[in-house]
Amino acid sequence: MSSPGAGSGYSPGDEELVARLRERIGTSTRATRRREIFDQHLREHQPRNADEFRSSFLDLTKKLRVSGGIPFAPMGTHIPHVTDPGPPLVDVQHVFGADDYVIAVGQADGGSGVGIGASADASATKLWASEFTTQGDAFAWAVLGVSFTPVADCVLSVRPYLQWQGDDALQSFDADPDLGQQAWATARGEVGIYIDSFEPDGSIYHEDVNFWKPVWERTEANPWGTRCYDGTESSLSGLEADNVFAGAGRIYEIEIGVRAFVSVRPTFAVSAGATAEISAVVPFIVVEETHR
Repeated sequence: MSSPGAGSGYSPGDEELVARLRERIGTSTRATRRREIFDQHLREHQPRNADEFRSSFLDLTKKLRVSGGIPFAPMGTHIPHVTDPGPPLVDVQHVFGADDYVIAVGQADGGSGVGIGASADASATKLWASEFTTQGDAFAWAVLGVSFTPVADCVLSVRPYLQWQGDDALQSFDADPDLGQQAWATARGEVGIYIDSFEPDGSIYHEDVNFWKPVWERTEANPWGTRCYDGTESSLSGLEADNVFAGAGRIYEIEIGVRAFVSVRPTFAVSAGATAEISAVVPFIVVEETHR
C-alpha cells in the first residue's frame, strides 16, 4: 500500500524537465479576481431569509466557477522517458504519459450543474472536479490512468508527478443573530492514487491501493470568504504507493486523481453554502517493477 514520504529527491537530470513543466503549466491572477467577484456580489446581494441566501449563493457560485476548470497550458501529447526520483537499482522502470493514458473518468454527486462537475482529458493530461452544497456532504472526483499487466510476479512502486490548483468559497447567513447559533461548512481538495486489479476474464477483482492526500482543508463556523490554493505533488511530498504486490498476468488499473469535497451543517437560524474546485495536470506516472 502507500508509503507517504519514502521517496528520494529528483536527480539533476530531472530538474530541467520539472522546470519546463512548471513553466508550461503557468500561473494566473484568479485569486485576486475571485476576491473581487466575491466582494462585488456581497455588495449587490443582501438576502433577507434562508431561501434568498441559497439563491444568492448559487448565483455567486456561477460567477466564481471557471468553465472547464482552472486553466492550464496544454502539456502536449508526449512526455519523454526521464530518470525518476527513486531507488537506483530497479528491475524495470516505466514512464507513462499522455500517449499511454487509457482511463479518463470523472464523476460528481448529483450529476452536473452549477458548481458541480468532473472531467478528465487524457490528451491534455488534465483533471478537474468541482462541488457545491448548501446542506449535507458532496464530493466529485476525476482520474487518469493506465492499464498494466506484469509478465511475472513483482512488487510495484507508483510515483506520479502532479501540479494542481484549487479554490473554495464559503458563505453564511444568520436570520436571527440573537439565538447565537453556528452553521459549519467545510471545503477540501485531495489528490490520490487508486489501483485495482482483476483477471483477464474480469474475475477475482481486488482493490490494491486507495490512497488520498488532502492538499487543503478549510472548516469554519458561520463562514465567509473565498480562497485559492496551488501546489506540486510527487513522491517528495508523499504522493506514492510502494510495495504493491502484483501477480503475473493480472490486469492492473493504475489511476491518479483529484477530489473536491464540501460539507454544510445548517441550523434553524443559520444557513451556509460551500463550493470547492480542484484542477490538475498529470504529465507522467512512473511505475517500477521489482522482481524478488
